[in-house]
Amino acid sequence: STSSFFTLSKGPESRDGTTPKTVFFPGCSLPAYSPELVLKSYQYLRQVIPGAGIVLNCCGKPSYDMGDAKRFKTIFDNTVKTFKDLGVEEVVVSCINCHKMFRENSDIKLRTLYEVMLEKGLPKTVSGNGQIISVHDSCPARYRPEIRNAVRAILSESGYRIEEMQFKNELTRCCGAGGCAPTGNTALSDRHTRKRVSQAKGLLVTYCAHCRERFSSYAPSLHVLDFILSRPGKKHFREYHDSWINWLHRWYLKKRLQLIR
Repeated sequence: STSSFFTLSKGPESRDGTTPKTVFFPGCSLPAYSPELVLKSYQYLRQVIPGAGIVLNCCGKPSYDMGDAKRFKTIFDNTVKTFKDLGVEEVVVSCINCHKMFRENSDIKLRTLYEVMLEKGLPKTVSGNGQIISVHDSCPARYRPEIRNAVRAILSESGYRIEEMQFKNELTRCCGAGGCAPTGNTALSDRHTRKRVSQAKGLLVTYCAHCRERFSSYAPSLHVLDFILSRPGKKHFREYHDSWINWLHRWYLKKRLQLIR
């Protein structure tokens, strides 16, 4: 995701002189899953935070998880330098892994997209009409109650009924993809994923695109933004992308964003 084929920087503007210069950083997994959700998220942010920019790049977590400290530092420092060069004062993230990396390794002012939606108000969406869903908390959100609460609040406000999983919040369980487990120990990863999926009491929903991708091969699962920004349909379910499609999505997103003025 750090290749020039996929990276992009659109600097922020502070149009009223008081609004922090803000950029949206969607990370790698959400663009790979759904370029449309990234575009809709960015359009929403530009409405509620006039002048918001966007940066497509990587936070370096994949390298961090593999123990490649040198590669991680190179990627992370380059992304932080991009923020500084653009004069960014606040970064809005949709990826909880990115939030963890920036929070633990920099002094960047951070908010999640879900907290912004809770504060600024939701875009016009289709009502959930009481549909039962189960929210999976990803590992990096384990000790971030403000993020977990924001996700549940916007889902409830959208008309969905949340049936909590047995293990949630601080006691949440891994989706099976943590620490690059699918590559290092496929059997262990598979057991974790199947067990986690079995604990859902309703349609499985997560706010981590990587968790959603992991679950998608085992059970119907969606990203929270599927509910807030679009109308979930059968075409979304069990949608596991081959890696080349993920890269194509990232490239397509960059091209679409280049057309936005």
